Amino acid sequence: SSQRLFEVAYTRSPLRYTVIGYPNLFNAVRRTDLLAYYREKYVPNNVFYVVVGDVEAAAIVQQIQQAYARSRARPLPPEVLPQEPRQTAPREILEEAPIELGHLHIAWHIPDARHPDLPALEVLATILGQGRSSRLYQQVREKQKLVTSIEAWTYTTSQPGLFGLSATRSEERRV
Repeated sequence: SSQRLFEVAYTRSPLRYTVIGYPNLFNAVRRTDLLAYYREKYVPNNVFYVVVGDVEAAAIVQQIQQAYARSRARPLPPEVLPQEPRQTAPREILEEAPIELGHLHIAWHIPDARHPDLPALEVLATILGQGRSSRLYQQVREKQKLVTSIEAWTYTTSQPGLFGLSATRSEERRV
């Protein structure tokens, strides 16, 4: 799965963990843990609102100001994320499972979202593997009939991201 890809591609970065979390961690969280997290993070200087629609802006601002009237801004502890070490050799994992489609993910580390090369990588991913007219779709899926689906993609954040290829293949597509 793509979750396993991130677990293999990153060894120290929090990007190796799924955004939605893991059931065993949720099951271990106590009420006191949630309250401590809330008290630490949910302060006026760490909250933002997005309001859309046909609203009375002044009324919304007043409502938010009233909600935070007794709350004071306070310094937040610094968020220090571990630096991902440079990858010096390929990493791979092969998993077998009773599923109907085989999944393949290949990825390369790329710079963070602020790097000037990122737009070129986004264009490359689009040309290679976005949509039915893409090079990979036309060559690997339509002409060679090796896969059921194929795409190229970029995953970009404020930390170094990934450029990847993903494909699925059914049993009857064997060559």
